[in-house]
Amino acid sequence: VVPSLEGQPIDMASQRITSQWQVGPQGRDSGILMLLAKEEAQAYIDLGYGMDTNITDEMAARIATDTINPLLKRGRIYRAIEGGIREIFVCFGKTIGSSGPVNVGSFLDMTTLIIFLAAIPLLYF
Repeated sequence: VVPSLEGQPIDMASQRITSQWQVGPQGRDSGILMLLAKEEAQAYIDLGYGMDTNITDEMAARIATDTINPLLKRGRIYRAIEGGIREIFVCFGKTIGSSGPVNVGSFLDMTTLIIFLAAIPLLYF
């Protein structure tokens, strides 16, 4: 979560961040960055090429547009993060219940996704 994009397009900001942070497991290009811009009420989900068997750019754009952005526009940042994470899990054929993710196929990929997405609120707050 960033306070503002300061005039930069959200996809460019996301690409800059993924390049700087080297998101995802080293050498696998399978990271996901969910970037939320508070002032602009915009979200962008940037996918590593290794993720395209489970989630496509079109699916990520739909999650941002249909799930995350409407919540951001109402100032519901935590709900936007939660909704985005839930929809990403759906793309992997998983759900998040009271006991956490279930039906996890690739433990390493999902663990990396969970750790990274759980850290997103710490970047802003």
